Amino acid sequence: MDMNAIRKAALAALFAIMAGSAGAATQKGDVNNDGNVNIVDVSTLLQYILNDKLECDVAVADMNGDGEVNVVDVIALIDYILRKTSTTETGDFSDDPATEPAYSPRRGME
Repeated sequence: MDMNAIRKAALAALFAIMAGSAGAATQKGDVNNDGNVNIVDVSTLLQYILNDKLECDVAVADMNGDGEVNVVDVIALIDYILRKTSTTETGDFSDDPATEPAYSPRRGME
């Protein structure tokens, strides 16, 4: 195989990879499409709800799957983020207060 054929094959492979990643599904809740689900997505979702001019992928923002994007989705997104980050904390955020850290959102809610 000559160098031109190798270059052409490499470029074709690179374009195929780029096209595949561009069409990849976005994670539910990643409203700003940055690859992370965090408080920035909550802010973006609130901005979308309050301002119709902001673009938003409804399939990603509709956290409860009811076909609408509203404050219920904001609450579900916050709940998802808190549950996701709680697994990296000291406690397990179970229903047993004895296993939760002092800064747990559930502590004191018994």
